[in-house]
Order: sequence, then C-alpha cells, then structure tokens
Amino acid sequence: MSLAHHVHTVFTNLVHYRLRSVLTLLGIAVGIGAVTGIIVIGEGLHDMVMDEFESVRGGSMVWVSPSRYENREGSWMPVSDYEHLVWQDMLEIGRRSSAVRQLVPAATLNVDLRFAKTSHGGMLYGTTPSFPEMYQWSVSTGRFITDRDVKRWRKVCVLGDELAARLFDDTNPVGKEVKLNGQRFAVIGVMKPKIVFNESWGNRVFVPITTVQKRMLGHEGFDLLTIKVVDSSVMEIAVDDIEAALKTIHGDAPGFDIVSGKNAMDQIGGVINAVKSAIAAVAGISLMVGGIGIMNMMLVSVTERRREIGIRKSVGARHVDIVNQFTLEAIGISALGGLLGILLGLGLGSVFSFVLNQVLDLTFTTGTSVSNILLSLAISLAIGLCAGIYPALKASQLSPVDAMNME
Repeated sequence: MSLAHHVHTVFTNLVHYRLRSVLTLLGIAVGIGAVTGIIVIGEGLHDMVMDEFESVRGGSMVWVSPSRYENREGSWMPVSDYEHLVWQDMLEIGRRSSAVRQLVPAATLNVDLRFAKTSHGGMLYGTTPSFPEMYQWSVSTGRFITDRDVKRWRKVCVLGDELAARLFDDTNPVGKEVKLNGQRFAVIGVMKPKIVFNESWGNRVFVPITTVQKRMLGHEGFDLLTIKVVDSSVMEIAVDDIEAALKTIHGDAPGFDIVSGKNAMDQIGGVINAVKSAIAAVAGISLMVGGIGIMNMMLVSVTERRREIGIRKSVGARHVDIVNQFTLEAIGISALGGLLGILLGLGLGSVFSFVLNQVLDLTFTTGTSVSNILLSLAISLAIGLCAGIYPALKASQLSPVDAMNME
C-alpha cells in the first residue's frame, strides 16, 4: 500500500471522527503552544539582557569598588572605615596588565542641585574625560570635561538630560550656573538620554574628579574604577592582574569588590535559561496529557473499527499496513496540533512582548527562530509517534475472523 493511500485513509478517518480528533488535537496544541511561547519569550529576555549589557560594553568591562559590607557571624554589616581606591591603583594596574585597555575612575556622592528657586536631587560623578567613550554615552549640547578642567580643579559640570529638563525646562542650561551642595558650578554641557535596564541615567551630573576630591570630599580617593579589557577572552587574566595590583598597593586584604561584566552576563544568562527550562518542564506536563489523549483516542478507535480492520486484513492488508495506518493517524493529529500550537505560542510571545513594552516602556522582542519552530514541531511528532505505536500494534494483532464477527 502506497504512502499516498495511507495519508488519504488517515485524513478520511480524522474527518469522520472529527469531534474526537479536534478535542485531541487541542490537547496537543495547548502543550506545544505553552512550550513554544516559553521558548520564544525566554530567548527574547536573554537577548534583551545581553543587548543592555552590550550597550555599556558590559562583556569587556570590570568594575572595582571598595567593599562597603562584610559578613560578621552570618550577618552583612556596613564597613565604616573602608579603603578608597587611589591613583596609584590605576598606575599599578596599567603597568602590570597588558589585558587592560582603559581605566576610568569615579568619585560618587549624592548631591542637591539648585537653580533659582528650583532644586532636585541627583548622583554626582567626579570623573575624567574618558567617561563618555567608556560608556558609549555622548553629549547632546555643549561639551564634556577636558583634561584642563581636571588639572585646574575647575568648578564645571555636565548635566544629565533629566536634571537639565527639571532645572531649566526648555532653556539651554549651557553657560548658566547651578549650585551643587551649595557650591556654584558652571554648566558646560548636557548628556544625551540614556536608558539601561529600563533605568534612566539622566539624573547624573559630572564634574572633574579632582574638583570633587579637592573641593567636596577633602581626600584624593575615589570609590569606583571602571576598566575595559582588550577582549572578553582575556577577562580572567585581567581580573587576576587587577587583584595582584590592588594587593601590591593595599596589602594582602585590600577589601575591594571586583565584578566582571562577562561573569555577570553568564550568571544572568544561566538564571534565565534555568527559569525557562523549569517553566518549560512544567508546561511539558500538558504535552504528556496530550500524548495520553492521543493514545486513548487511538485505543478507542481500534475498538470501534475492529470490523474495518478485519475486512482490510481479509482482503490482503498486512500487519505493517495496519500499523502504518494507525501510527500515521496519531502522527497526523499530533502534527496538526503541533502546527496550531506553534501559532498559539508565537501569538502568546507577541502578546507578552506588546504588554511588556506598553507597561514597562521597553523594546522587548521575542526570540523567534526557525530552530525553535522546528524543535516544537519535532516534539509534537515524537509525541504522536510514541502515543500511536501501542494502539497500532494492538490493531495489527487482531484476527480477521474475530474482528469481522465483532459488532
């Protein structure tokens, strides 16, 4: 018997028992839809997180900061006398490590900004002219800090876009003066809008690092060092060099936190994949239910169609023909359910993407790919094959005489 004849017989029987077939098909569709939706949403979340990291070159960055908390008898307590980073740390790291390409220090503190009768809180960063290049964040109006500003401790500042809008509305702030914690600073520029992980960086204000150290903090330390390595492949070497350099300057227990962007990306990606796998496993239960539904339907079909089986075997149908017929019926139902489930899953991903973007103002897109679609379809076909083999074998073992005598 030809494959075309088998396929024709399969679809004829599916149409004849259409209500039962549709209900079984829906069971598979729901399971495949859930798995497909979870896969595309998980891939989209993974891609979005990685893209956000790359927007600040996270994969090739290392952040060093003083350890402000320590574990004391199982409780995390603040460290009141933690050591600051110093200029010698930068020199030693640059001298020791060929894996390091760029270093940018920052001295940070909360600041109150005032202009006329308007005030607003923000985060002050005392830094160097390399900050915009390091974080891929440029100025929209005016200019950023220069080396001359740093050398002369100039009281100049660059405002984030949100601070500029709150203090000056639509007026160009460049050339005007603001008060930072009561000290007058000339505004020399405004940064472009930047959002990372749905958090705006527009509430930051930048001044020369020496100005913060000499005029506001009273010491030459700083609390953040951003380091760009040559390539993510040498990240471990760079971290080892950084640790060795800090020990050289501060002793064997320097008390600094070193965070590798690559490790952070790997950890976040691992968490997303673990959550995705766990939810997919739960959704897989519905696939098992769908597979049991197919098997149950085929067993009932074998019972109801014993006379048909007996007639076919009496006119020359072989065991393999009966097995092929019932197996193909199970696979046909599963395949149709799989295709419907894939459409449902893609629709679920699109709805999730739309809602997430509307509620959280993100640019999230689902990770739809041909491989994901083929994987879902393969799962549905495998379920149909597994669920159809036993009923097909049972049908093929019926005696033609006994089958024809059964009503």
